[in-house]
Amino acid sequence: MHEVLDPHDLHPDAVALVAGHPLATLVTPHEGTIHLSHLPLVVATRPGERAVVVGHLSRANPHARALAAGAPSVAVFSGPQAYLSASWYAVRDMAPTWCYLAVHLHGEPVLSPDDAHTLKCVQALVEHAERGRPGQWRMGELGADGVRRRVGRIVGFEIPVGAAEMRSMLGEGERPTDLTAAIGRLRADHPELVAAIAAAHDLPLDVTSDDD
Repeated sequence: MHEVLDPHDLHPDAVALVAGHPLATLVTPHEGTIHLSHLPLVVATRPGERAVVVGHLSRANPHARALAAGAPSVAVFSGPQAYLSASWYAVRDMAPTWCYLAVHLHGEPVLSPDDAHTLKCVQALVEHAERGRPGQWRMGELGADGVRRRVGRIVGFEIPVGAAEMRSMLGEGERPTDLTAAIGRLRADHPELVAAIAAAHDLPLDVTSDDD
């Protein structure tokens, strides 16, 4: 399934997926090369404004030069996924399948103009990753010298989102009885994915597998 999203008002499901799965694949074609980097990214959203992807990478990464050129890029956030085995079904005449959720955010990147802005990009990620943890770590614990030693080797960037989409495969075309069996098998280890499958097909979550 391919669902186009409004960059000014991302669907809450997309926001939740990005927040819960921040390690993204950033793809930037530029001057005959397709640059790919696996980066933890956060997405800033404000009512009525375009969402903005925020991140940083090593200055030594050739990808940084492509971002500096403003080359159109896409950040791919891969969410929950799982294999559905046809061995789970009462009638085993269906092929196995895979279910997944993903969000694609497109835009033209802008590199941080100075170290202060780069540090803001890093701070956004640290705050996101540390939120809710006991004894949260804070950037200030590096000390001024520690910050100076590190910031020169990295560069921040922002990507105002110009287009957004949610991609998913949630058992479309599968029999409800088979999806119900899959929900029972996957519920314990893949609750986020199971909730999406159940919602897409109006199926109950409170089912048990044959192994329970």
